Amino acid sequence: MDVPCSITHWDEVVVRLCKLPIGASFALLYTYHNISRCVVAVTARMKGSHMLATQAIVRTPARSMARGITTQNLGQPDVALAREQHATYVAALRQLGVAVTVLDADEAYPDSCFVEDPAVIYNGVAIITRPAARSRSGEVGAIRETLAAFMPTVELGGGEDVRMDGGDVLRCGTNVLVGQSRRTNHMGLKRLTARLREIDPSLSVTGVPINGVLHLKTGMTAIRDRLLLRDPLCKMESRFSFARTFVLPREQGYAANVLPINDGVIIAKGFPMVATLAHEYYDTVIEVDMSEFHRMDGSLTCLSLLW
Repeated sequence: MDVPCSITHWDEVVVRLCKLPIGASFALLYTYHNISRCVVAVTARMKGSHMLATQAIVRTPARSMARGITTQNLGQPDVALAREQHATYVAALRQLGVAVTVLDADEAYPDSCFVEDPAVIYNGVAIITRPAARSRSGEVGAIRETLAAFMPTVELGGGEDVRMDGGDVLRCGTNVLVGQSRRTNHMGLKRLTARLREIDPSLSVTGVPINGVLHLKTGMTAIRDRLLLRDPLCKMESRFSFARTFVLPREQGYAANVLPINDGVIIAKGFPMVATLAHEYYDTVIEVDMSEFHRMDGSLTCLSLLW
C-alpha cells in the first residue's frame, strides 16, 4: 500500500524522526497524523492479522536471575520487583483472553524465565530449538516436557554446529524473519526453515543478519503484520517488501518489542511514542513495567510461549 504523501521513502521519514528531540518527534508525528495522514493514520488502518492465542507458558523468575547472561550495563535486577512485574505481565496475558500455565522458578538456570528461546511454535507444533548459550541448554528438557502435554513436538535437528534461539524468530503473517545473531547461526536458520516448511510449505522464511542487539525481536517486532517497529540499535541492511518499518528514536528504542495478542497489545511502560502508535491500532493497550528484565536483555516477547 502506497503512503499518499510527498515523502515516498518511509526510511527517510523515520530517519528524520530519529534525529529530532522526542518533543519534536511527537510534533512531526502528529502533523502527519492530523494533516497529511501519511504516517500514523494510513498505516494504522492497514488491515492485517495479528497473533491469535488462547494458551501461554511462562516461568516465574528465579532468585538466581541476577547471575544470568546480559550485555546491558544497567545494574543487577531487583528479583522481588522482577517477580511483581512478571505477575503483572501474566495478568495482562489473561486480560487478553489467554489461559496461562505458570511454571515454578528454576534456580539452576538464572535465565529460565525467558521461555521463548527453547522452542518455536507454529500451527500447533512445537519445534525444540538449540540455544547457543551453553548455560541455557539445560532449560530445553523442561520446556519440551511441558509443551508435549499440549501439542506434538519435533526437534530442530542437525549437528552440534546448529544454534537457534526462539527470540530470533519473528512471524508476520506468512512471512517468517529469522535473525542471524550472536545466538542463531546459518545452520540454525536452515534447520528451522526445513521444519517450518514441513508444517506449512507456503511459508516464506528469510534470514536477517543483525548486530547491536541480542536477538532479532529484542530490536524489532510487528505491531501489525504490515508495520514493523525497530530500535535504531538493531543494525540491519535488510528491507521487507511486505511491511513498512518505523525506526524509533533511540530513547524509545527498547519499546520496539511489543506483543499484540487477540484484540489488544502489551507494550513496555514509559515509552509514549509507542503508546501513541499502539492506541491507533488497539482499543486495549496494556503497559507493563519491564525495567528489571531490561537489565537482563529481556523483553515482552521472550517471557512467554504463545499459541
